[in-house]
Amino acid sequence: MNILHYSLGFPPYRRGGMTKYCMDLIDEQKKAGHKVSLLWPGKYKDSSPKCHIKKHRANKGITNYEINNTHPVPLLDGILYPELFTCKKDKAVFEEFLSKENFDVLHIHTLMGLPKELIETANDMGIKTVFTSHDYFGICPKCSLLRGGQVCVDDHHCADCVNCCKTGMSIKKIKIIQSTPYKLVKNFPLIKKLRKNHIQKVNQGYIGNSQDINPNLISKDERQKYIELRKYYMSILEMFSSVHFNSSLTKEIYGKYGDFADSAEVISISNFNISDNRNIKKVSDKLRIAYLGPVGVRKGYFFLNDVLKEIYDDGLTNFEFHIYNHLAEHEPYVVCHDPYNSHTLPNVMNNTDLLIVPSIWYETFGFTVLEALSYGVPVLVSENVGAKDLIIPGKNGEIFSLDKQAIKEKIVHYLEKPQDVEQMNRYIYEEQKIKTMKSHSEEILKLYQKKGMR
Repeated sequence: MNILHYSLGFPPYRRGGMTKYCMDLIDEQKKAGHKVSLLWPGKYKDSSPKCHIKKHRANKGITNYEINNTHPVPLLDGILYPELFTCKKDKAVFEEFLSKENFDVLHIHTLMGLPKELIETANDMGIKTVFTSHDYFGICPKCSLLRGGQVCVDDHHCADCVNCCKTGMSIKKIKIIQSTPYKLVKNFPLIKKLRKNHIQKVNQGYIGNSQDINPNLISKDERQKYIELRKYYMSILEMFSSVHFNSSLTKEIYGKYGDFADSAEVISISNFNISDNRNIKKVSDKLRIAYLGPVGVRKGYFFLNDVLKEIYDDGLTNFEFHIYNHLAEHEPYVVCHDPYNSHTLPNVMNNTDLLIVPSIWYETFGFTVLEALSYGVPVLVSENVGAKDLIIPGKNGEIFSLDKQAIKEKIVHYLEKPQDVEQMNRYIYEEQKIKTMKSHSEEILKLYQKKGMR
C-alpha cells in the first residue's frame, strides 16, 4: 500500500505527541512493507492561491514533501487573523502531485497548515482520506478548549475565541518559524530561551482573567471571523472517508461541532515505547502515589495536591506523593524527582503503586495511562481523560468526576485498603491487554481497508 501522511514535520524541528505518534506509525508501516511518505507545511509567503510541492531527500529513510505557501501554522498560540487561514489554494498543484505519486491513502494528523483543496482533490481521485485526532485544533484555535484555567464549555459564539487569541503570533513571526533558517537555529541557546519565555507568556492565557471578559463587548464582526474559521475546519473534517478518534471522549467533543456519524471510528492509540512490562507489586507501609504531568493547571496538579493535603491534614498520612519536578517548597508528603524520560520510565513505574491522572482539560488520550498499565500500575483518571476508555472501574483503576470530594473518597479508600491496589495490580498482570505500536498499526491498516465509510 502507498501511504502519504501529513503532519507538521520531522523531529527535532517538530516535537510533541502528535509528531511522535506519526513517526512511530510510519516506522511500523515501513516494517510491514508499505511504501510510506510524509507531507508537511513549509514556508509561508502570502494568501494567494499559488503554492507548490517540493520533494526533499529522504529523512531517516522516509520520502518527504514540503508544501510551500500553504496556510500559516499557528501552533498553540492562537490565531490573530482567521481570514488568512481559509484562503483558497490552487487545486491543480495537488492534482498533479497526487496523480504522479499514485497514493492509496492520505492520512492527516493535523489541520494546521492544511488547505481544504488537498482533501477535495484526494476525494475526487478516489484516494482514501483519514484524519486522526490529536488535539482540538479546528474547534479551538489554541487546540486545548481551555480558558482561564477551566474547560471552555461555552465560548459565547466565539466571542471568547477573540479574547483567547490575543496571544496569537503575528504573520511576520509565523513566516519566521516556518522558514528554513529557523529550523537551523531553533535549538540555539538564545532561541530556546526566547521560545521558553514566549511559551510562558502564552500559558498565562490558560490561567488569566479571560473568563471575566464580558462577551457582549466583543463586536459581531470580530466573532464572526472565528465562527467562519470553525465552519471551515469542520467542513474539512466532514469530507474525510474516515475520522479516527483516539478516544470516545474526543469523538464526543468533536460531535458537538460537526457530523461524523458516517465516518467516525474510535481506536485507542499507542507508541513505540509501549511494551509489556507487567509484574506483581507489593504495597509497603506507605502507598506510593505518582503524578507524571507538569506542575500546572490543565493537567490538574493543583487540584490533586489540594485533595492530598486535605487527606494528610485529616490525619491519614500513610502515603507519598511522587512528582517529577523540583519545587522550592512543598508539603511533607511530596517527594520530588528529576523529570523523567523513556529511558528512566522503568524506574518511575517500579517506584509507583498508584498513578493518578487528574486532568482538568479534555485530554484527547494520555499516554501515561497506557504506560502505567504496561507496567502493572493501576490508574485513577479524571472523567476528562480520553484514556479512561482503557479503565475498568475497580479492576485496573477508577474514573472520577472533577469534584474534590469524589476523588478524595477514592484515594482514602485505597489508603485504608491498600490490598485493593494489589488486587488491581494482579488483575492487570493476569488480564490486561497491552496495545503495542505494532498491534495498533494493524488496526490502522484495517481502517484504511474498511469499506462503507463516508
